[in-house]
Amino acid sequence: MIQHTTSIIWKRALLGLIVLPLAVGCREVTDPRERPYPVSPPLPPLAPAPAFPVLTRPGEIYNAPDDLYDFWSAFHGGRVASRYVLYEDGSFGLQFSSRRVGLMEYHGRYVRKDSSIAFAFLTAQGPPSATGKLRGDSLSITYTPSLWDDFIDGVYVRQPAAPPPPNVADQIHLADANGVAIRRLTTGGCPAWSPDGQRIAFHRDGHVYVINADGSNESKLSQGGWPSWSPNGNQIVFVNGEGISVMNADGTSARTLLHHGFLNSTYGPDLGVSKPTWSPEGSLIAFEHMGDGDFLPAQIYVMNADGSNPFLLTNTPGDPRRFAESDPSWSPDGSSIVFWSYGYGITVSAPSDRIPRGIYSNFPTVAYGAKPVWSPDGSTIAFNSGRNLPSGRAVMTMRAGGGSVKVLISDAYDAAWSPDGARIAFVTNRR
Repeated sequence: MIQHTTSIIWKRALLGLIVLPLAVGCREVTDPRERPYPVSPPLPPLAPAPAFPVLTRPGEIYNAPDDLYDFWSAFHGGRVASRYVLYEDGSFGLQFSSRRVGLMEYHGRYVRKDSSIAFAFLTAQGPPSATGKLRGDSLSITYTPSLWDDFIDGVYVRQPAAPPPPNVADQIHLADANGVAIRRLTTGGCPAWSPDGQRIAFHRDGHVYVINADGSNESKLSQGGWPSWSPNGNQIVFVNGEGISVMNADGTSARTLLHHGFLNSTYGPDLGVSKPTWSPEGSLIAFEHMGDGDFLPAQIYVMNADGSNPFLLTNTPGDPRRFAESDPSWSPDGSSIVFWSYGYGITVSAPSDRIPRGIYSNFPTVAYGAKPVWSPDGSTIAFNSGRNLPSGRAVMTMRAGGGSVKVLISDAYDAAWSPDGARIAFVTNRR
């Protein structure tokens, strides 16, 4: 809550060890006309401490006991409230609230192994900055003294989960190239245009559907999700209970290309594969392996279109920036793949050299699920932004080489350009 370089000064101020100058030389000042400094007007009363914000993404809250930071109460004009928020994506926030400074938050990543948790603050280098131990509804925190001597070890208590918000189904809409909404298409998510621009595949309630771009002739094809068309429009690759599968565009002749447990991971349970996307020339399919939920992060793979020879897209052994990856999408010429990376942000890599090149990084504004996609002419990349922030989601765009970003469609996500670039399918859960 207080930077290490200034903590000693603050603590001395709290303990009354810093004495303000009340005398000039050795002579006591008794006549107000002789005062060397003007008398400051009284400070306005402090506002109440703000309430912690409501979570906008799944997470667990652990509140500190009321008296944990009592030694700060004199300076802050009252109780200092503190809590840990552990989000499901492996990030966390250590939050403080007081009358004097309002809300403050430290961010970082955590790794949970059974009942033990290691916390790595983004502002600290080296080993974990704190460790935690879960015992029932309590979380016991111990800090590394050399890094965090301003923070107090203590036992935080789990806050009962709030009731979930009312469910509003995802809706697929169409917009023009400028992001101006045209019409609602149907209920569902993950829209994917057919190569001729006449149909859109999508998923809803665990099944893959196809609908005409004018909203007519909706049909259910198969159980599964995350559809992507083959370049000739004759087949759709998707994910089902077996793994990555392919079927004819009418839903017939489905067969499995790659099973969920293809890695035979020794780290832990395999979470399987997801989000396949066909290369423009049809010979390759990129996809996301979702890791094991603990030691093995989600990473992007590429395989032959028949499911053979899966390999990691990026090959950077020992790179400390390499963490979770998600949402592959091919460039229009098929030479590169854009995806999200925890270490690099929005990232481009070519299967030919397997070197990641970050073009936009602003975590957590751009986080897991950013789903970057190229425009058909290759000049622009659209991506999800702010899906975990109070301001809400938005489809953002930037030049393909990186640079400044702008909002294309607010309160929206998972954009997909039509093959001619004239329309954009996107998802929203606004009513």
